[in-house]
Amino acid sequence: MEQFIAKYIKNIKVNLKFKIAMLSLSSALVIIDLATKFIADDILKTKTIPVIDGFFNFALAYNTGVSFSMFNDLSQGPVILATIAIVAGILLYDVVMFSTRKVDIVGYALIASGAFANGIDRIMNGHVIDFLDFYYKNWHYPTFNLADCFIFIGVAILLLEGFFTKKAKNI
Repeated sequence: MEQFIAKYIKNIKVNLKFKIAMLSLSSALVIIDLATKFIADDILKTKTIPVIDGFFNFALAYNTGVSFSMFNDLSQGPVILATIAIVAGILLYDVVMFSTRKVDIVGYALIASGAFANGIDRIMNGHVIDFLDFYYKNWHYPTFNLADCFIFIGVAILLLEGFFTKKAKNI
């Protein structure tokens, strides 16, 4: 147990300033996401705002499910999903503190930011506010928000880093 604690403390100390910066950035991203949702909920209740005609609108949508409104029909869905999001965010913040590689820290911090922001939104409103609406002719992508972007970018960073790291090891 003593070795585990020593290793844990050592890993926290690695890149400590960078980790603190990433945790600060994560907190700022959560605040930015919640602020944009508040603004969208206020402004878009009665209208959709075209940004790029035929391609992108600001349009309000309430998501009671998970990604792309899956599981919207769960009666206890908001409570279950908010709990999962908050726990995932806490675990990811722990991973950030335990990680030693900067690219991992960035990826996990972004994912944690999105998970926390959507979890907080779900607890406060019983749903997640989405407002970024992309479409082209008959094709329509599910409406999403900034927290979803943070999660997507974080996952992409980790996947790309893992792909290139494995390729480098095989050479």
